[in-house]
Amino acid sequence: MKDILAFIHVKKTGGISLQCLLAEQYGTKFYGGYTTPLKKIVAVNHSLEKDQLHELPSNSCVCKHWTYFELGEIKERANFITIIREPISRITSHYNFYLMHHPKGKTFSEYVQEQENINIYSRFLPSDTSLLAEIYLFENLKDCLSRSKFVKNFNNLRKENKTVYKYKLSSDDIKIFNKINEKDLEFFKVLKTDAL
Repeated sequence: MKDILAFIHVKKTGGISLQCLLAEQYGTKFYGGYTTPLKKIVAVNHSLEKDQLHELPSNSCVCKHWTYFELGEIKERANFITIIREPISRITSHYNFYLMHHPKGKTFSEYVQEQENINIYSRFLPSDTSLLAEIYLFENLKDCLSRSKFVKNFNNLRKENKTVYKYKLSSDDIKIFNKINEKDLEFFKVLKTDAL
């Protein structure tokens, strides 16, 4: 029996907004990240570590920047959900978020070529999309959530983690990104087809 909801939170896909909805829905049985919006929801459990997954109680929800594979221990008990976002839009947001915290940081070319920023969907999500109970599209998130079997109170969705956009990708930036993320660009087409 699947008695856990596992949200695979890929960075810069609107995940904090969904985490806040789920935290309100699950209360003390919500295990999520430690961000400012989630700190305001007092019931959130922030301390869950990967080696404690087997301790998750029934009817609970886990939401971390963990991959499907890192959550493998609970795969028989969990319904997996995720949000996807058009890859160029997602990396633009991700890089601008990085610049907010590192104003004199790496160039886009340096940043996008770091291993952790290459083919992120392919690393976070199973190639067999049938293992995901629901996929939501960032660009149409509220509408997707309105059809969800798992997320309640979708009308309370609000943008929680705002990124200030100072850097706009050039055509050369996009070419670099596309070249090293061919796998993800193809995978995104499949994921988008399977989204609610």
